[in-house]
Order: sequence, then C-alpha cells, then structure tokens
Amino acid sequence: MLTIQDMKYIKDLYGYSYAYIAEKTGVPLATVQKVLAGKTTSPRRETLAALSAFFVEHSKVAERLPGLREPGEDLSEMVLQEEDTPFRGNLAKKIEPPEFFEDWDPGRKIYHHYTIRDYENLPDDVRVELIDGVFYLMSAPSFDHQDILMYIGMEMYSFVGKNKGKCKVMVAPLDVQLDKDIWTMVQPDILVVCDPSIITQKRMEGAPDLIVEILSPSNRRKDVSLKLYKYIKAGVKEYWIVDPVKRITTVYRPGDQDFYRIYPFKEPIPVGIWEGKCQIDLSEVELWEDTAQPEEQK
Repeated sequence: MLTIQDMKYIKDLYGYSYAYIAEKTGVPLATVQKVLAGKTTSPRRETLAALSAFFVEHSKVAERLPGLREPGEDLSEMVLQEEDTPFRGNLAKKIEPPEFFEDWDPGRKIYHHYTIRDYENLPDDVRVELIDGVFYLMSAPSFDHQDILMYIGMEMYSFVGKNKGKCKVMVAPLDVQLDKDIWTMVQPDILVVCDPSIITQKRMEGAPDLIVEILSPSNRRKDVSLKLYKYIKAGVKEYWIVDPVKRITTVYRPGDQDFYRIYPFKEPIPVGIWEGKCQIDLSEVELWEDTAQPEEQK
C-alpha cells in the first residue's frame, strides 16, 4: 500500500483533481481532500486501500515519465549545460497525456519533466536550480558577485538586528520551493523572509518578501526574464537585479505604482518592504576592476 506522501506526489505529478480521484475511487470528495492534505491523522484502512489502488493503477505509466524516479537513484551520469541554458539531456522528451487522463487540459504540454525528487537525488557537487521542471546549472560566483552579496546581506542583516525585527535575511545557497509544487526549486543570492510560516529547517516553502539576484554573464537571461516572471507570479513583494558591469540595480516592486526603477550604484537604494528606512549604498563596494588597477593607472 502506498504512503500518503507517495499518493500526494503522484497526484501532483499528473495533476489529478480531488474530484477526479473521488469519482474513480468512490471515496467521498471531502474525505479525499482531508486525507491527501494531511488533515486526517488516522484515515480508515478501507479508504487508504481504495486511494492506494487508484494511484498504483494510475502510475503504471511511470516508465514513460522519466521525471518519476525512486529516492536514491543515481543521476551522476547527467551532463548539464551552461547556467543560462536549460539542460536538454536524454530526459528532454515531450510527455503526452496518458490515455486514462480524461480531464486533461489539451492545451497543457509538459516538457523536461524533472521534479524536486530528481533535484534531491543529484550528486552533492552539482549545483543547479530547478525551474518549471528544467535544470539550470549554476556556475561559481565571481569576486564582485560575492563582494556585493556579502555587503547587501550584511547591511540588511544589521538593519534587522538594530531594529529588533522579525524578518530573516539569508544568503545562498538556500533552497526555496517557490511555488510549493514539485517542479521548481531556486537558490536566490539573497532573500528576506518576514513570514515565519514558510521557513523550515530544510528549505523555504513559498515566496520570500524580497529577493536579490546578482548578475553574471552566464545567468543574465535567466535572472532578467525567467526569474523575474517566476518571482512576481509567486508573490515576491520586491525583486532586485544587481548588474555589476553596468553598475545599476533594477528594483521591481509589483505592489507599487512605480512597477520598477533603475538605481545607479552611486544612488542609495531604499528597501521597499521596510518603507525605505533601510537604504543600501552600493557605492561603498569596491569592484574588482577598480581595486585591481595599479595606482598609477587610477
């Protein structure tokens, strides 16, 4: 018999609705919802047996869905591409709806069907982000990237400490299950979380209040377009994109009338989620190309 966790995984993987499961199993809709949501601590054995039988039968197509893997399966043979290019290896297949999926949305197609289970099974020395079922390789950060990250992180952390705030300021690497589904796990450079309900020991489960990403040549397209869309859709209140080359920071605040604004490094950036009471002055950061020049050339 499958565990409730396994049932939830298969439900999310295939997108089954509670109503569809109730119809096929004969289990009342309210009971299906309570069991799979974990609200029923001791469901009846008959109920579990009926649900388990449904998910076993409806996961027989698993061999055609490479994204469905067993815990501990070796993924070390995978070859990942550049950070800004999605991995398109042997699992990059278009997944057609299984024949039994009667309420499938014809307009929905699933590509690159990796899940959080795949993400957790990767070798420890492979650092990636998972976005909508696609792996993106993360390259080692540059000197400027780390210098900016530490400066912003320390300034924000210090502000929270001095004001005895309840927000948490964290820096990468830290997993964020952004959409609380099985398809996306990101590692923002800096994040601020003011809602303790999304914090777990293992990861953040939901959208942080503020996210900062620092651009490098390899992640520019992903952070400027794909992540911008994902973060705003997930409910991130403020998103900073720091560009060390152009020496500008683009700040997106979806809830404000001014949707975005560009700040040159010489202009302090007010932190919107704290009503501008904290300001980050990136002119204080000495970039590598400045500090590496001989004195006579400055």
